[in-house]
Amino acid sequence: MKIFKKVLAFSLCSALFCSSAALLAGCGASGMTWYSDSYISIEEDSVVSQAIKTKTGLDIAFDTSVSSSTDRLSLMISSGDLPDILTMQASDSRYKQLAQAGQLWSLDELCEKYGVEIEAGDDIRYNYDVEGDLYGLPNYFYTSDGNTTLETNGGMLIRKDWFEAYMEYIIDNNLTEVDADNNGICDYDITSAEGAVTAARWVYNNVVPEEQKSSYYGMLLDPFVPSTSYQGVAWMCQYFGVRYEDAEGNYVDGAETQQFKQVVEFLNTLYNNDTLHHGEPKMLPQAALTNTTTEQVGAVLARGDAFMFCGTPQNYPSYFAAGRYPADSSVEPVEYVAFVIKNNEREDPYLGDIAGTGYLITCIPKTCADPEAAIRALAYLWSDEGQELCAYGVRGDADANGNITSVYDADLADSVSTEDVTYYIDSDGRYHYTQTYLDVLGSGDEEAAGRLGVAEWTLLYRPSYIDSLNWGVQQTNKESAYINNLKKPLSMYSVSYAACSGLIDVTFDYTAAGVDITYSELVSINTRVSARWADMVTGAISAADYDKAVIYLNDCMSVLDTLGHSTLYDAMTARFKARKADMGIDYAYGLNDPNYVKKEISEGGRATWEHNGKTYTDIWGARGDLNYYEKYDIVG
Repeated sequence: MKIFKKVLAFSLCSALFCSSAALLAGCGASGMTWYSDSYISIEEDSVVSQAIKTKTGLDIAFDTSVSSSTDRLSLMISSGDLPDILTMQASDSRYKQLAQAGQLWSLDELCEKYGVEIEAGDDIRYNYDVEGDLYGLPNYFYTSDGNTTLETNGGMLIRKDWFEAYMEYIIDNNLTEVDADNNGICDYDITSAEGAVTAARWVYNNVVPEEQKSSYYGMLLDPFVPSTSYQGVAWMCQYFGVRYEDAEGNYVDGAETQQFKQVVEFLNTLYNNDTLHHGEPKMLPQAALTNTTTEQVGAVLARGDAFMFCGTPQNYPSYFAAGRYPADSSVEPVEYVAFVIKNNEREDPYLGDIAGTGYLITCIPKTCADPEAAIRALAYLWSDEGQELCAYGVRGDADANGNITSVYDADLADSVSTEDVTYYIDSDGRYHYTQTYLDVLGSGDEEAAGRLGVAEWTLLYRPSYIDSLNWGVQQTNKESAYINNLKKPLSMYSVSYAACSGLIDVTFDYTAAGVDITYSELVSINTRVSARWADMVTGAISAADYDKAVIYLNDCMSVLDTLGHSTLYDAMTARFKARKADMGIDYAYGLNDPNYVKKEISEGGRATWEHNGKTYTDIWGARGDLNYYEKYDIVG
């Protein structure tokens, strides 16, 4: 999302196709306000915005704060001066507090009163119901009834050419024998911690050009900032199978597990490589612990200086694309691919999916001047028709050659030109972007693309519906296809972490569950513990050796206990067990389930490549299951 440039005044929607008139019967309010505490950018004069206005007749002043959004929202709440429609962070506890205080309309009540239908799945209701009623609609919530494959949120990647060079070395020298003294792991198995360290050192010594050695990262992580809990380390914990649930079903701090110590040992070994191996550079340079921005990390990826990367790939699309498709034809391209690493017990990674529980949630405060108009607008935005308009723009009719002959929606025929149509559906039910739109994208003219308004209206975006549409494997350009596949082979390990979300819950009665503590006390303890945890991670990784790292970790855990750590986890366990009971599951962490079936990669799912007349195959499944790759038809 782009930083908001100005307060916008424009019309909102309520139905795209011919059914819209029935949906919006009775609408006609004006002067409504919509506030969002998230930075967004929507062009008021875009084709989509104007189409929305035509369909609804609703004039909405859209407002967002450029800075101090949380303080501004707090002021609105305390003064009772709330907007007609309110969008806030889905994780913000004030959503439930406002609902409990009677300051929000129940969407169920409004739908029943005005004869409006909003289809919200059981899993959305599970997360956002307050005392039996739904008060808001989330965006970017992947419902379990969608036709989608779970996608991992975090990802581990590896530089493809350096990985292949290492694998060729291993295979050609028959270095694949299992070491019986090393947990049955081959010393050169790149999917093990020790094997990955060995690979990083070998690549540095044998593949990395001399001029690049000074900037080399054996391992690169997401920006090291406490506010994100050192996200790269958090993703790595998922690969190493760091549990958040013990055998008795309690919610536990992963830092107390043996698997977390393996993460620390791995990173500590990379960090101390210079002292372990005769003055060679650190495989985890000091800069990896001081990079604090996506720009800093992205620059390393664009240059191809990192052998392995553990982070959030979707945060770096332009940097990956710049490396893979350099503007200067004399520069060698750099490609990254999915990568798998496992703990010493060779357990499957247990990767949280990207769905989470939504990003934003949109509500209708009791201050709304016209709740009927507001609920009809939200119902449209939530409808399949509204979703397609917001995601893809205006639909057109096309002939057999894909030439647009007319605007599909008769309501828009007088105000939208066929040149402004951005997609159509062929006779086989497959969706296509128009060639005109693809030409605009290919031109790089951001102003022209922005005028069309495609994919800007995301406040109620339903990916489970959008992703289920029959676009086949079409991608608008090769950069998009490349970036889209960065994590696909890891999908086999992706699972929902829904059971352990929102465990500090303002609506939950912890005292009744056996923990004598208030919500505000929990928030305070969590803040202190989280800050100390962030310090602990840095100190352990940078310790002089692993033995000292363990001592440091134990000392830190003792300090955490004085900060209320045990009480915090007792409270979260109470909420955790209640959530599991509501969900009807015995095990939230699947690897604890005795019936868990290990994920096996078929031979057809392993990476193969050719070099000097030989065909090589990834023997360890280090790239994940390639059957999850999309076979893209590049159309732009």
